[in-house]
Amino acid sequence: MARIGPTARQLFAQAEAVESCVAPQTQAHKICMRRALASGLAVSPAQGVFARKDYWQELSPEQQAWHTVRALAWLHPTWTFAGPTAGLVHGLWVAREQIGTTYVTTDRKAHARRSPGIARIIADDASSVVRDGVRVTPFIRTVYDCVRMSGFGRGLAIVDSAAKVKRIDAERLELNLRQSCERLRGSRRVREIALLADGRSDNGGESIARAAMMHLGLAVPELQREVPDLVLGGRRYYADFAWDLSNGTVVYGELDGKEKYTDPQMTGGAEITDVLLGERRREAHLTVGERPVRVVRFSFAEVCNVRWFGRLLESYGIGRVESPIEVAREWP
Repeated sequence: MARIGPTARQLFAQAEAVESCVAPQTQAHKICMRRALASGLAVSPAQGVFARKDYWQELSPEQQAWHTVRALAWLHPTWTFAGPTAGLVHGLWVAREQIGTTYVTTDRKAHARRSPGIARIIADDASSVVRDGVRVTPFIRTVYDCVRMSGFGRGLAIVDSAAKVKRIDAERLELNLRQSCERLRGSRRVREIALLADGRSDNGGESIARAAMMHLGLAVPELQREVPDLVLGGRRYYADFAWDLSNGTVVYGELDGKEKYTDPQMTGGAEITDVLLGERRREAHLTVGERPVRVVRFSFAEVCNVRWFGRLLESYGIGRVESPIEVAREWP
């Protein structure tokens, strides 16, 4: 059975201590890493960088991307990371399926060599900033690139996270994009989506659910409405979505994800049965009050089935608006 040698073990330990892959600098270290790779004890997520296989498999996709970009930044100090990779560095929401690719900038005249796992984004201006030791495109340019590469749903999730990270409203975000990216291709569409940004959105799934509502022409809800617990008193809940219907009924929408019940960071280490009981108690307390209250729950998979999702919300009394948002016609 193959074992990691002492040199490889030391290189992996040093890299893991700073949450990075190994970026070997000497020929001896490169040979050492290639041997670990050939023996099946290591993986190579991008050309020239390596990670211990058992360690790598325990990381989330976001953590894997961070390990990769840190190593590549060390290996290629002149590279400027862009698009979803820069978005991850800036703290923006990034779609899981985009995380596995590392994006770097290039200009139109460059004849860059193709590398597995590396995609290049044309950026003729060479502006960059250093964030957490990594050279990336500036924040607003990164928002523009990420939205331009995305459909409406993901685009809304990106601008929501941008507004949340910078603690600005939609108008300020759109102004920043107009000032920095107005002459770039697709800028108008990006700015139209930016005008719908809401930093109160708690995560990308909630943003995509709201995008589906807009796409369907349904009434846009209030986000993260604070609801006092009238049973226990002194405690407050936050509903993902809230609609006040014309008949006086309040409808609360709750996006369910398995992470809510299985991720230790979200459950506080509680057993799943206790988490489920807590959710039932929370929902029961949400419905207490003088006004009639209904709670509609849905999963992300149900959101993505937009026709079914629309029928679900309409069955709870969520009406359509007279003037649908033009940019929301595209889907996803």
